[in-house]
Amino acid sequence: MNPSMRIFALLSILVLAGCASLPATTVEQSTADGRALLEASARAHGWDAYRKLNDINLRHEGRWYGIAARVQPVLIDAAYRVTAEERILVGRRSSAKSYSGGAGSKFAYRNPATLGLWYDGRAETASEKRDAAALVLDGYRLFLLGPLFLMEQGAVVERAGEDVVDGEPCDLLLARLRPGLGFAAEDRVLACIGRTDRRFKRIRFSIEGLASTRGAVVEVDYFDYFEQGGVQFPRRLFERVKRPIAVPVREWWLTGLDLDRGYGAEAIGGPSLAGAAVRPATPLPPVATPPR
Repeated sequence: MNPSMRIFALLSILVLAGCASLPATTVEQSTADGRALLEASARAHGWDAYRKLNDINLRHEGRWYGIAARVQPVLIDAAYRVTAEERILVGRRSSAKSYSGGAGSKFAYRNPATLGLWYDGRAETASEKRDAAALVLDGYRLFLLGPLFLMEQGAVVERAGEDVVDGEPCDLLLARLRPGLGFAAEDRVLACIGRTDRRFKRIRFSIEGLASTRGAVVEVDYFDYFEQGGVQFPRRLFERVKRPIAVPVREWWLTGLDLDRGYGAEAIGGPSLAGAAVRPATPLPPVATPPR
């Protein structure tokens, strides 16, 4: 067992009691009330406008918390994942991320059939790094698109009760993804959906796509929504691990966004962005990022 997995296993034993979990799914097909809740949230996030888009172009940056980077160095890859230009092709389940950091450049491309991964222009074949890259690409589409991602992936959904997030009443939606995030066979997502505006306030999800994270549960909070092209985007997000240990992972925020440049998969298939996908995302106004 490598050192990071030994640390993870030890901490799991120390704090297993009382750690957060996810409810078990109880259905093989979406329930009527679960589907209605998902569709209401998707409409609130701009589903109709989203389906008319060709591409979404984002830039984001953030800060990692040290303990998470030490426990999961391959997944977090903090020396490369400092800033990222992200490209999403709507309706094709395809996305790419061009990273830059102190160690150099990293590029990852993902569609349902293919994963490409390059470090400083050289193709990466190590299975753990490829598994991690696929998990991150799918995870960030979930983070950024919320219910739009669940709709596009054909998630099986059901209502799962109620909760309160930052003082706001929420309805809970439990979604099952088959396949899951990255190369996982299945993952579950528990979404806290605001009762008044039907936007995602928080998600809690499994990450089964990497050997060292199986059984873990991660949580992401959404802040400062804004609208562009009829679609709602979160400006700032905060990520933490809930199981097997409660630790902060990352705070990150969008610094650039533009829509509909009109390119195809050839522009994001690697080993770098090409054509109309190259230009950096159009800058957004500065955002305040108070520490948590």
